[in-house]
Amino acid sequence: MWSSRPSRCRSRFLIWVGGESAPALRRTVRYAHGWYPVGTNPQHPMNTVSTFRQGLERFHGFCQRGGRDPKEITLAYRVLSGPGVRPRGEHRGRGRTVHRRRPDWVGDIRRLQDLGVTSVDVRLFGYGEAQTLQGTIDNMHRFRDGVLSRLA
Repeated sequence: MWSSRPSRCRSRFLIWVGGESAPALRRTVRYAHGWYPVGTNPQHPMNTVSTFRQGLERFHGFCQRGGRDPKEITLAYRVLSGPGVRPRGEHRGRGRTVHRRRPDWVGDIRRLQDLGVTSVDVRLFGYGEAQTLQGTIDNMHRFRDGVLSRLA
């Protein structure tokens, strides 16, 4: 997981809640230090920057109804694909977050940062024939050199 800032919690233990459903959002508002949407819920897709923004607005509504300041809750985003060899997919005519090409990764992560996301969990396993330990290590190096180096 990449993170741009340390947690504000003084405790050793942090509670993160994942998911986009109403029960998950209520648990997040009531108990969590962080919210971790995955974006695969077909009822609440959040796999593009624009759909994440819509999900964030929904999350803020739950915070308001629950009496919680959304700024108290750290935001993370889980990307179910990584900078590998698979082509970029689309969702309803828009490119999925995060893009596969390095410049797009950097741009998408910066757009997510602008929305308040401080951590991004990226799948770095190899794909297809590259689904090996070496394929994973290659993707880790590609991500470090092509993405993290540009975000620092």
